[in-house]
Amino acid sequence: MNQQPLFPDLLAADPLATHRRVPCRACQAPMIWLPTTHGRTMPLDPAPVPNGNVVLVRDGNGLLVAEYLRRNDVPAAGTLRYQSHFASCEFADDFRRKP
Repeated sequence: MNQQPLFPDLLAADPLATHRRVPCRACQAPMIWLPTTHGRTMPLDPAPVPNGNVVLVRDGNGLLVAEYLRRNDVPAAGTLRYQSHFASCEFADDFRRKP
């Protein structure tokens, strides 16, 4: 069944509009947990940033997932770019996985 979004104009302006924002446990800034194209989840800042290294794509099931841009990747004009909350949180090192 092909469902249309309930608020197509809102989703066009903000693809993350329907995703639940949760506060970071350390800095309390809003973030969204989103699956990545590699099957993991990442904390994502909900606002687009001009030089972000994460773009949103649809997976094979049509679900929104985060994909890291590689160093030489250039997204299509008008593509919203985001950043991992690890890039903006001053307490990020407290939450990184230890080797």
